[in-house]
Amino acid sequence: MQIKIHKNKLEELMTRVYSVVSEYSPIPMFSNVLLEVKEGGIYVSGTSNEISIVSKVKEIEIIEEGAVALNGKSFYNIVRELPSTEIDMKVENLLTILVCGGSTVELPGTSKEEFPSLIGIEPVNNFSIPHSLLQRAVDKTIGFTSRLEKEEILSGVLLDVRSEELRFVASDRNSLVIFKKKYPTQVEGKWLVGTKILKEVNKFKEEVKIGLEEKKIGFYGEDTEVTGRLMEGSEKYPQYESALPYGEGYPLILSKEKLIFALKRLLIFAPEINKVVKFKIEKEEVKLEASSERGEAKEKLEVNYEGPPLQIGFNGSFLLNIINKIDKEEVKFLLFGKNKAVVITPTQQEEEEELIYVLMPVEID
Repeated sequence: MQIKIHKNKLEELMTRVYSVVSEYSPIPMFSNVLLEVKEGGIYVSGTSNEISIVSKVKEIEIIEEGAVALNGKSFYNIVRELPSTEIDMKVENLLTILVCGGSTVELPGTSKEEFPSLIGIEPVNNFSIPHSLLQRAVDKTIGFTSRLEKEEILSGVLLDVRSEELRFVASDRNSLVIFKKKYPTQVEGKWLVGTKILKEVNKFKEEVKIGLEEKKIGFYGEDTEVTGRLMEGSEKYPQYESALPYGEGYPLILSKEKLIFALKRLLIFAPEINKVVKFKIEKEEVKLEASSERGEAKEKLEVNYEGPPLQIGFNGSFLLNIINKIDKEEVKFLLFGKNKAVVITPTQQEEEEELIYVLMPVEID
């Protein structure tokens, strides 16, 4: 195997794959990447028990086709440090030789046959989606999954696909997020997707094809594909729509920026155990307060509110996480009472989109 490739192209290729490479795997081959020169390009693969990534670059000069598996960490680190010029890469008896500028590097390798099998998929359902929409849905939901082992079913994001609508849902029981987008797929079903594989969707640029089977999912772009195992239990995922408060709530409109800065200051003094921030809501203002043995802080914000006076508490960290996901300058709270969940949304939704956050209150004196 021998090729010539620009250092920047090889580094870009490795960057797409390196996130799945395990540095400390009990199975040594999971620490490797597979390099294959074939079909007019170089293909780099990395895999774990959960995710496989394959990425390719065609802008190379091929002298001889072939394949070799190399330690991912060593190969990635040396490529990053090489001069920004052309690399002459040659493999002889599984020894990879890199010549770049005045640098010569030798890395021992293993055969393609020793590399672990990639996670293959034979999709039963397929649909394509703009990368911008996929990335937006992931960004709005991925931070709201549970990290508790006893709530494993809530540690993933529910992909709820309707024939004319996409939904991404996540919850940790304290909060819930529902992202809806009018988008025809001609596919229907529910799949539970782990956060590790969803973090890889930033590898793509334009349109992404999603392939689904009972236990696996695949994301396919122009030069990269990511496949992985789905989580079990999508049929047991809680009926999330029943968690939405019913009845008429009282809307409260606040400045997003002012609320964020106020919460950051208040959280310095909020109790460690529940990070509670107290809200005292009146017609034209809301008073916020947090206190602990470290001290006390109070804030006052102008609001637009037409409901009865209300005192309610929230975990300030959970609330700040939600507010940071709102794109608009103002945030809308829909309040139903002191001990009732609050619905938080942008004051104006994007076209054919609905973004809903639900947050449970914290009991206050």
